Amino acid sequence: MASYKRHLNKDYTVMPNHHLRNKDLSLKAKGLLSMMLGLPDDWDYSINGLVAISREGRTAVENALKELREAGYVVIRKLYPNQTDSGIIEYEYNIYEFPQDEKVACQDIVYQEAHNQGTCFQTIENHQQLNTYKSNTYNKRNIKEIQFDLTGKEETDKCPDKSTPEIELEIDIYTYNVQIHDEFEELWKLYPNKKGKTNAFKSYERECKKKKNPAKFEEVKKGLIAYCEYIKATNTEIRFVKNGSTWFNQRCWEDDYTIQNGKNNQTNKKAQPEYELL
Repeated sequence: MASYKRHLNKDYTVMPNHHLRNKDLSLKAKGLLSMMLGLPDDWDYSINGLVAISREGRTAVENALKELREAGYVVIRKLYPNQTDSGIIEYEYNIYEFPQDEKVACQDIVYQEAHNQGTCFQTIENHQQLNTYKSNTYNKRNIKEIQFDLTGKEETDKCPDKSTPEIELEIDIYTYNVQIHDEFEELWKLYPNKKGKTNAFKSYERECKKKKNPAKFEEVKKGLIAYCEYIKATNTEIRFVKNGSTWFNQRCWEDDYTIQNGKNNQTNKKAQPEYELL
C-alpha cells in the first residue's frame, strides 16, 4: 500500500474540506476555489489576473468560475449607483467556503444585462466568506485594446458561447469611453481657440472619470457657452483666449463669466499661468 506525508512549514491556507470532497465539482473548479480562498485580502482580482498565476487559459478559468457559480460557491451581484461609493453600477463577486442557498444564489443576475464599469469583491453579511477583492483592471484599458478583444478573431475564438461578466464589462467600458469621446467632440466644436486638442481630451476624460466631483457634460457645456458669450461681449482677441488644453485642464467651466455694468467680472478659482500643456 502506498503512503504519503504532508510537509507543511509556513505560508499555507486553512480552509474547510467541503469543496475538496464535493464529488460534483471538477478538479479544476476545486483548485481554482482553493487558490481564490488563499489569495490575500488586497489582491487585485480579474480573470486575466487568475490566468497570469496559473497554467490555464482564459477559457478554462471562465469555465471553472461558471462551474463554481452553478454550485453556489461564487455569487455575482449587480450593484446600482445608489449602492456604491463610486456612484456607478458595479459587479460584486462573492466567494464562499460553502455553497449558498437559493435565496443568495438568486442574486447572481450578472448575465441578464450589460451595465457600467467596476468589478469588486465584497462581503455579504451572515454568510461565511474569506476574501474581499476590488479590481480596476478594465478601467485602465484603452478603447483600442477593448476593440481588439471584442472584434479580433484570435480573442473571439477563445471566448465561450455565453457572455461572461468580463466580456459584458468590456462592452460597457468601451461604450462609456465612446460616450466621453462623442461628448468632447461636441464641446470642441464650440471652443473658440482650438489648440491642444489631444491634451484637452485627456483632461476632459480624466475629469469625467473622477470619483469625487466628476465633470458632467451638461455643466461643462453650459460653462463653455458662458465663456464664449463672455469672449464675444468683451471683444476678447483670439490670442488672449485660453488654449483648449488649458481651459479643460483647469476646469474653467466652473469660472464665473458674468458681466455687470459693462465691466469685466470674470473670476477664476485660482490664478494659474497661461501656457500650452506639453
